[in-house]
Amino acid sequence: MSTFGFLLLCFQACLVQNVCSQCLGGLGWDAGIAGPYGYGLRDGLAGPYGYGFRDGLAGPYGYGLSDGILGDFGYGLRDGLAGPYSFGLRDGFLGDAAYGGTGVGDVAVAGEMGVAGTTLVAGQV
Repeated sequence: MSTFGFLLLCFQACLVQNVCSQCLGGLGWDAGIAGPYGYGLRDGLAGPYGYGFRDGLAGPYGYGLSDGILGDFGYGLRDGLAGPYSFGLRDGFLGDAAYGGTGVGDVAVAGEMGVAGTTLVAGQV
């Protein structure tokens, strides 16, 4: 077989693989959007367990290596945002007790904007 024939065969094999891999399911390398378990290397969006290496967004357990955002338990290695237990290795925003104290908070802001006008910032710490 000539070199051109071999390269043409390899090219056709790549095309067949590309066409056939469109219907293999949601178990992919980027996001597992509609697979039965939502496995993916980036997000596990719509699976029942919502596993992903970055976010477990809509699974019932919400496991993810970065954020467990909408899971029942909200596990994440960084933030557990909206689970009832909100476990996280850094912050568990909605599972911890809220800060209820009052006090003085000095905030210094420096910057320059290319527009004219007045800005008023008010609030309570």
